[in-house]
Amino acid sequence: MSWSVDKNKFQHSAAPRRSIGRPLCTVAIGVQILLGAGCGSQPDPITSLSISPARVSVSTGATLQFFASVKPTGNTNAAVTWSIDRTAADDESVGTISTGGLYTAPAVVPYPSTVVIRATGISNPGVVALAIVNITSPGEDWPKFRRDLANSGVSGETGISSSNINLMSLKWKFNAGAPVSASPAVATVRSIRTVYVGHANGTMYALNAETGEQLWSYTVDQIGPCSVYLSLGCLLASSAAVENGIVYFGSGNGFVYALDAATGALQWKTQIGDPNLGYAVYASPAVYKGRVYVGVASAYDTPCVPGRLDALDATTGAPIWKFDTVDQATCPTGTCVGAAVWSSPAVDAQFGTVYVGTGNPGASCIPPTANAAKYPDGILGLDPGTGQLKSYFQAIADDRADADMGAAPILFQTSTIDQCAARNQVRYWLGVTGKNGKAYLGPRGLGGLLRDPAQIASDPSIIIASPLALPYSQSQACGSEGLQVTDFGNHIFVPTGGGQLIDVQQPSIGQTTSLGIIQPPPCPQGDFCLQWSSPAAIQDLIFIGGGDNSLHAVTANGTPNGKFVWQFPVQGPVFSSPAISHGRIYFGSNDGFIYCLSINGQ
Repeated sequence: MSWSVDKNKFQHSAAPRRSIGRPLCTVAIGVQILLGAGCGSQPDPITSLSISPARVSVSTGATLQFFASVKPTGNTNAAVTWSIDRTAADDESVGTISTGGLYTAPAVVPYPSTVVIRATGISNPGVVALAIVNITSPGEDWPKFRRDLANSGVSGETGISSSNINLMSLKWKFNAGAPVSASPAVATVRSIRTVYVGHANGTMYALNAETGEQLWSYTVDQIGPCSVYLSLGCLLASSAAVENGIVYFGSGNGFVYALDAATGALQWKTQIGDPNLGYAVYASPAVYKGRVYVGVASAYDTPCVPGRLDALDATTGAPIWKFDTVDQATCPTGTCVGAAVWSSPAVDAQFGTVYVGTGNPGASCIPPTANAAKYPDGILGLDPGTGQLKSYFQAIADDRADADMGAAPILFQTSTIDQCAARNQVRYWLGVTGKNGKAYLGPRGLGGLLRDPAQIASDPSIIIASPLALPYSQSQACGSEGLQVTDFGNHIFVPTGGGQLIDVQQPSIGQTTSLGIIQPPPCPQGDFCLQWSSPAAIQDLIFIGGGDNSLHAVTANGTPNGKFVWQFPVQGPVFSSPAISHGRIYFGSNDGFIYCLSINGQ
């Protein structure tokens, strides 16, 4: 509601009114604000503006007063309007700011955890200033694969850092009895913090996060051949997603399950692929606004089947829409296969897009045809409500080398205000890695990826797909197995199949991008060392599991060439991506155990 002066009476309207001519002056009387025209000389237009503090960290739920310094009038918040420059990538709250510059942080750390505060001059709207607020938390849940709908893999907690990593030790371990490659989900349900993780024999466990005590377990139906890779039952490679008291996950038997998070009672199950025909669900679901988004793949190509992304009703499991990643209408035989979806979707609530990576085409699609060739080895941007294709980017056409885009896409923004864009603008990005040894970064917006599809040569490069520099590449070690990238501290971290962690500064239009190669400790397994596990970040550390039977910590302090500074050995490869929650690190191993680590084991 706004108020204005109309001769001798006040009137109000639901819509804001604009003044004509000279700006309105503002007079504060008690708790009322009276607006009057021509009530005195107006200040000179603002020529410059700054905000104090310009960069600061605040805890969730805290308040912080910002102050504007303007020229030529001096320090005054009355000369500016305050706003928050963005909404969170996963539709979480980013806090509020009052007309007087008082910021209230959200109750939960958003992703990205960096919130941008904007002050705009009233007398000269062309003059703006920005401040950066980093939201932190003493403890938070990790309710899905890579924590949030942006697939960030970044924790906003402050309790673990390079200063105390050497005190990290075992708090508890749980014998699951079969290899654990899924990433744990940690959520507080009915006041009990609980770890949810499945294993290779088809059982989903719920464990007390503090003690490791088993709360319940649920074993999926053993249907047909299932996915018997590393498994005696129906493989649970799908990491759980916990939303509104329900645990969602997929299975090698082609079903998606929904269980009561407190009791393990089955709420519904929906079959989206028949294992007898070669279908399986390895993808980790994303849950957004009452819908479950999950991919369909083939059971380790035995046989190869067409891929798909499905949207299910989160309450009933009823199918809402599906997007076939192979267009049979343009397939010469009508039976083309491939383009499997085995990564977790990323949901961009800000621009209304679901992103997902696709696998390589099957043998019957080579040589490819028109639409059947568009979607394999690429990134799809779909409308979350209808499943309609908004955009796509194909990394490799006519792929004969099994170079899937198997990593989950991540959504991020530039941390430095005037990087990647004109000054005082924020640019939003999508990143994904493929099995061809490249990381692909591209801008995103209302139309999905803001660029036309283009084939990129398959040399071992970092490709930065920016609007003004297409492409930009640097040589790197080849062999990334479609592993997850992690955006953290203005750097992108990409694990490679050669056992290295690539450190890439965030993309800058028309500028060189620094690249550091973080070498691992000696490993007898060679290329096996850092495959499969995606990184998880907190403070100045990156945690990553390796095929050398260890969980590693790498420094990430904003300088090139970080160092491996800590490792925790176990009795099997660590393909399970770590989860960080309430000062604990949770992960699984092929040795059949689920581990919880904490400072001093407390």
